[in-house]
Amino acid sequence: GHDAHTITTVVREGIVNAYRHGDAQDIRITIDPGPDGYGITITDDGRGPGDKIWGLGLTTIDRASAGHWTLTREHSVTVLRVALPGS
Repeated sequence: GHDAHTITTVVREGIVNAYRHGDAQDIRITIDPGPDGYGITITDDGRGPGDKIWGLGLTTIDRASAGHWTLTREHSVTVLRVALPGS
């Protein structure tokens, strides 16, 4: 299963990406435990992924989530959704 370290890593990478690439000022994090694992949603007011979407942070997130993540622009915010499967 996923431990606190994995969750912390995903959240940290999401925050770093939002600041470094999106110039975000406001970042909101939601962690939802569920029967099949954890859902992590990180929403920020930065400018979004642009063309350079795939950096080291997303590689880490991709590995942790076995590819179950999306990074989208919705209205004026950027939304990173990551599903961490259970054990």
